[in-house]
Amino acid sequence: MITPIYQPNSQLKRREFMKLSALLASAFMLPPFAFGKSQLPNENWPDTSHNYLTPLVLMDCVSRLGLGSGFIQASLKHCISPDIRFIVPGNSFRLGGLVPYGLEEILSSLEKTKEKWNSGAQSQMDAQRMALMAGALCHQAVTKELQKANTFDQKSPSGNLENKIYQDGTVIREYLTSGKEMDKADQEALHSLFREMLPRTFVRFHTIMPDDEDGAGWVNKTAKWREQTDTYFGELAKAIAQPDPSKQEKYINSPNFIDGKEPIVQRVSYFSKISELSPKEAERLIEGSKDGSAFGSALAMGYSTLKEMNAYLSGGQSLEKWMSKL
Repeated sequence: MITPIYQPNSQLKRREFMKLSALLASAFMLPPFAFGKSQLPNENWPDTSHNYLTPLVLMDCVSRLGLGSGFIQASLKHCISPDIRFIVPGNSFRLGGLVPYGLEEILSSLEKTKEKWNSGAQSQMDAQRMALMAGALCHQAVTKELQKANTFDQKSPSGNLENKIYQDGTVIREYLTSGKEMDKADQEALHSLFREMLPRTFVRFHTIMPDDEDGAGWVNKTAKWREQTDTYFGELAKAIAQPDPSKQEKYINSPNFIDGKEPIVQRVSYFSKISELSPKEAERLIEGSKDGSAFGSALAMGYSTLKEMNAYLSGGQSLEKWMSKL
């Protein structure tokens, strides 16, 4: 079961949480061409109506494991601690997947930041940079492992969208249903919920600026994007509530995408409190998932990356030794 964002003991009021979470979630679904002059080429922009949510869930799980590890230094925990009420470095950790640099470039930047970081003179901006670098490294480790379950034909610039929709649907279903069966009515309710997230967000975003040079084209692309987004929402709702058995077998069961009985997957469940994980227990969780499901392996590699980064920052290993493990 995947950890829900909203916790019953949260100080954030339920109504405020619903507004904030809907706004944030919908923002991820807005296409780049909605913001000023960032129009996409005609052949690519329709794929922005789809999303791949599984890596985002995995990044949240990696963060929870890191925050529950007694051996992770407090300054690094600060960089992976989220707060939807305020602008904090931990929120940047989840944006690591957007960092457009490779492993060597990120590690080079990390090496330059380390001296100032360990001196205790780091600023909030330094913490933001560290959070982005940690997020980028963990995201790359996570997506590398997920590719083991994503070896199907590439049908578009975004890869096999149906495969990703079924992965997302399976992960959401693990959290949403607690093993209970869902019916057609549930599918329709989910589709309606997803659909209602966008209109309010579209009008509340003040940074949406139509293309002055091609106003009609901007409107037409936006309308088509909304239509394709609605189709995507319908496909995701079906994958959650009423998945096709043959597709579930092809995309989830055969490639062993997720196994709810894996120790590391169980460890990040909502009912499992993560507190003071020792280095030995962390290593046991990581090693136990190396030959496990794609989801479990991706989670293990993301957590392992955070663990190795902590060892590097605290002087427990050199950059060369760390790179030899990657």
